[in-house]
Amino acid sequence: MIIFYVEKGTITLNSPDSLKKVTFSGSALNTDNQQLQEALKSVGSLYQELNNEYMAADEAKRNSQEFQQYLDQKLAVIRNQQGIVYKGFVAKHPKSLVSLDVIQQYANDAADNIPQLDSMINSLDPSLTKTKNGQALTKLINSWKATVVGAEAPLFTQNDTLGKPVNLKDFRGKYVLVDFWASWCRPCRMENPYVVAAYNHHKDKAFTIVSVSLDQPTGRDAWINAIHKDGLTWTHVSDLKFWDNDVAKLYGVRSVPQNFLLDPQGKIVAKNLRGEELDKRLEELLK
Repeated sequence: MIIFYVEKGTITLNSPDSLKKVTFSGSALNTDNQQLQEALKSVGSLYQELNNEYMAADEAKRNSQEFQQYLDQKLAVIRNQQGIVYKGFVAKHPKSLVSLDVIQQYANDAADNIPQLDSMINSLDPSLTKTKNGQALTKLINSWKATVVGAEAPLFTQNDTLGKPVNLKDFRGKYVLVDFWASWCRPCRMENPYVVAAYNHHKDKAFTIVSVSLDQPTGRDAWINAIHKDGLTWTHVSDLKFWDNDVAKLYGVRSVPQNFLLDPQGKIVAKNLRGEELDKRLEELLK
């Protein structure tokens, strides 16, 4: 598979034998993109090595918390190198549409790196940031700024499984985990036993959970069934809009599972506590 830009003019694709060796001419955007892909080759090799390691592991190893943590650590290193390449490309091509797409791609992998994302988007020419995609990206990054640790969590109201509105502000006075998930999300379902254990351990100590589901418009039954099957005996809300869930967009959620731990005053004190980390952190906070 190859990805290329279609723009006005005559674009020529040439290759001696395969898609891997395709070169472009007659297109400024594709020339920019080829420069980017060339710079990313070393990063791509690292991703491939990690993927091979994952594929070689048996199912038990893949599902282990230790292996997941190992993968996360390796991914963090690779994405840091990728970010360096992206930042260098954007600095050299501030007027190229490829640079805007680069930042969008980097945002998918590095939502927590707000300073670098800010720096990259601020280096773009205004002709790009004023576009529809440029404005949407700026709005997304601003939503991430509003949900950093230490910020007051954005308030929201969304209906529960019975169609009754639930307001986040009504949970003030307790530690609250705002947990984003979906019934179709396998990593979410794998994470649920840890969330259940933490909830059962601390539910009598001023702690509760509000889960926000990113299930699809036709997925209400699947959502309800997953709640019962996984034993998620706390508050659940959703507008069943899939990735367009209003709360998910408010919090800048682009992947699940994700969670935000709020203190009794509504301030975000931690994010994305996975596995046993949630229970340990609550143990510290609720002493």
